[in-house]
Amino acid sequence: MKKLIFLTLVLILISCKKQLKEDIMLTEIDNLTSLTDVENFIMLLDSKFSKENYRLEMIKDSTRLVQPFCIGDFDNNGYKDLFVVGKDKYGFIYSYAFMSFGKDSIKISNLHEDVNLIASTTRENNQDLLLVKRNSRFHFSNDILIHKYGGFVNYNNNPKKYNIEKISFKGYDIRGKYEIIIDQNLNANFKLTKTLNSYKANRKLTLKEYKELIELLNYSDFPSLKEDYFERSSSQIMCDLTITYNDNKTKHIFDHGMENNYSLKTFYSKLEDLKKTVQLEPAGKGLLSNEDE
Repeated sequence: MKKLIFLTLVLILISCKKQLKEDIMLTEIDNLTSLTDVENFIMLLDSKFSKENYRLEMIKDSTRLVQPFCIGDFDNNGYKDLFVVGKDKYGFIYSYAFMSFGKDSIKISNLHEDVNLIASTTRENNQDLLLVKRNSRFHFSNDILIHKYGGFVNYNNNPKKYNIEKISFKGYDIRGKYEIIIDQNLNANFKLTKTLNSYKANRKLTLKEYKELIELLNYSDFPSLKEDYFERSSSQIMCDLTITYNDNKTKHIFDHGMENNYSLKTFYSKLEDLKKTVQLEPAGKGLLSNEDE
């Protein structure tokens, strides 16, 4: 009887080890331990890094130097990912995430940060997370991020669900104003207004496109976000975001720079992707016409 119990325990232990190996799937990223390893890996992965002379340097954090890269399974798919902060040949800082999907399948994404980030891997609820410390002239923050919905978003361990009725986005830059309105019936209206002309387009979103937008906003707990973001005050782009939800409640966010919150940045990126799916057509001219000039 004792032998039978012992044999059963051994089989359970072997099964657990086998399951652990299946859950933690090793890739080339797992073997990266030094700056040289990471730089060589990046150069072989994409020739643009060689052309731009992209390089990694130790980053100063208070009184100590820290590595400009970290490794973790930031999207919880079983494969380790790589996050780096480096400079190109002109000295500009760029942060990249190398997201692994196994079998040498890696997707590269740019975090569009122009400051030194101090990044490290942390863990919460059995999930690897990216801890990012940002300290620039206009913005200081410590953010815990997870890779979801196609980008890094602020980690939320207790997401809420709101009944989102309408999304209204107005983006402004030196070229003009871009508007996108999305309703619960999956209707999306696009309008671009320049000095003299305006252009528009309409289309139905797919259920997948719509659900990703709604789920991302809910995960970000948008009612709790700030109403005004001015930290990146040197930027020339800005937006107004109005979300109607829960029987006509509204949440309004003015974002100067559009780079102040990681969840919002990923949301804006999704709207930008939607813009690329439509062909804008002239909707009429502004107050001035070519004949008036």
